[in-house]
Amino acid sequence: MRTYLFSTIFALISTATVSAQAVTATVVDAKSGEAIPFATVILGEHAGVITNEDGVFSITAEQREAINDSIYISSMGYGKVGVWLDDLASD
Repeated sequence: MRTYLFSTIFALISTATVSAQAVTATVVDAKSGEAIPFATVILGEHAGVITNEDGVFSITAEQREAINDSIYISSMGYGKVGVWLDDLASD
């Protein structure tokens, strides 16, 4: 299995929707553009979500308030990457 750095292979924010501070986004492979199913999205030390089979995840307004500044995304076969929450919400 090949391991890639997320900064070159892993792209987040295929679609990001901001609604009352809630965020929905898709995790995709930067080279192929294919969704990354079941990726782990770490929101904090004891909080996180998993993307669905289409690479989509949502962060509620309550979860968003608990995030300091970044979320971290990882998936088997990829490295771990941090994403500024403001970057996620601005797309």
